[in-house]
Amino acid sequence: LYTWGPLGRVFDSVTPEEDFSISHDGTSIVFGGQVAASVYELHDRCREEEVHFRLSIILDAYPVNVTWSLQTVRQLGHLQIPRFVLKNCDHCYNNNDRFGRKSIVEEVCVPKEERNCLSLVFQAEHGFADGSGFAAFLEGVDLIKSEEGDTEPVVWTSSEQLANECQLEVKQCSEDESLFILAISLDRHEEETYWDLIDSNYNLLGHHKEYSPELSATTVVHEVCIPKDECVAFTLHDSYGDGSCCDYGDGGYKIWLDGELYESGDGGFGSKIRILIGDSCPIHDTCSGLSYLGHTESAMNDDDALYYDGVCQVNPISCPQGTSVLVLEMTQDIFPEEVVWHLYDQQYNLIVEKTRYSFEDMLKTNIHQMCVPDDQCLAFVFEDSIGDGEHEGRGYVLYLDGEEVVNRHESSVGRERDNFGSGCPTTSAVTIEINFDDFPQETGWSIIDSSGIPVIEVFAHTYTQEYDRMVYTFQLVEGEVFQFSMKDDNDNGICCAFGEGNYGIYLGDKVDKDKQLVAGNGRFKSQITQPFLNSEKGLNN
Repeated sequence: LYTWGPLGRVFDSVTPEEDFSISHDGTSIVFGGQVAASVYELHDRCREEEVHFRLSIILDAYPVNVTWSLQTVRQLGHLQIPRFVLKNCDHCYNNNDRFGRKSIVEEVCVPKEERNCLSLVFQAEHGFADGSGFAAFLEGVDLIKSEEGDTEPVVWTSSEQLANECQLEVKQCSEDESLFILAISLDRHEEETYWDLIDSNYNLLGHHKEYSPELSATTVVHEVCIPKDECVAFTLHDSYGDGSCCDYGDGGYKIWLDGELYESGDGGFGSKIRILIGDSCPIHDTCSGLSYLGHTESAMNDDDALYYDGVCQVNPISCPQGTSVLVLEMTQDIFPEEVVWHLYDQQYNLIVEKTRYSFEDMLKTNIHQMCVPDDQCLAFVFEDSIGDGEHEGRGYVLYLDGEEVVNRHESSVGRERDNFGSGCPTTSAVTIEINFDDFPQETGWSIIDSSGIPVIEVFAHTYTQEYDRMVYTFQLVEGEVFQFSMKDDNDNGICCAFGEGNYGIYLGDKVDKDKQLVAGNGRFKSQITQPFLNSEKGLNN
């Protein structure tokens, strides 16, 4: 015991001093200065094939600030990779009355073969003060002690032996494969984290769907053999949309390829992040050429597509009389498989659609040409099948007979409809403003027209943690009544338990309080719906 010193194995009628007590499996059985007890033997908790690791901690008045983890590690080149968590305390002393200013002794039984392959990470978030601190022992030998005032994590490894005794026994891959090693550091919501590894045909090479509670705030390692001469995609997901850093732990990831560190990052990735691995992976902003989606047999070949200054320039196809040439320039992000679009005629009959893009379309600009009726109001519907919109400025532009009619290069919605062509009703700009609470990933919203068809939908988990405000401008039919709905995934609205969220919809292309159509203070539970008239008559006076 760090505070009592070595007392042997027998205690005869011991009355602990005022500041101490004796406990068994976390339950105090002798309180300091109050009760005498005879302890005849301290039984070894560890088996013969194990050694004792002891961590003696003096806690201050705020023990919840303490975290520590003991795990086994392996050496890979000059890198140390965590393997197994032996014991983890993630703010586990979370009762000030029970643990405040107490002495705690933690014991871990370590397999003998791992005694030289250990790593201890200990942190007191606000530093060690008022006599608090810790000391670690292995088989009675001092390993490390804290220093007063330490706020950074204290890290100890049995480093002298690591290079010799703790080499990583890696998975053996064939000659035409590379070894992919992934180390994921989880936050305290480990059940939200999952990942997948796919090849260019979307075949699953490796995945993990849900981590168990005992892995909370720990690091987990996975190994997968992947094709050597093919581009593969690793995607790390967070089902809640807030990544694995930093409100509930300091998560992150590291990737090694054939023993070399390939990529690393913290957990601030929102709902997902994708990393391409391999020399054959696509490059940003390349032109993928033309695809013909019309209903005539007009000749067309890929030589008509020229890549110039980030834009695919095309020679238009020839369309029969009574039709116009529609060109769609669709710039993909790193998730092309999520993109779906449809083109409808005036009666909302489907003209043509694209329901899936391939891996090869990743980060490319696709040019689609088609012949469409020139006497109808057409509707183009863009969808993100996952619901989080295009990423990193990706989007689309539509040209009708050479004239730009839709530009959504900053699209970040789950579903959006644009009308263009002959005979379309007059539209005007409308702007929505949302000031989020502390959890923007819980918020989604939509606008539905008078016939019940969505004009625009933004699903929950579109907005990541760094959002505090969103402003978006779009076109709506003048004089029509629309339904605005806002949803909150956690059933507590956007005000006021976790911030002062609110929202508004305004006539025009900017936030103008004198042109307000809808105002809301964010006080709702799971959903709120409000109708509004897109007209000066509908102003919220």
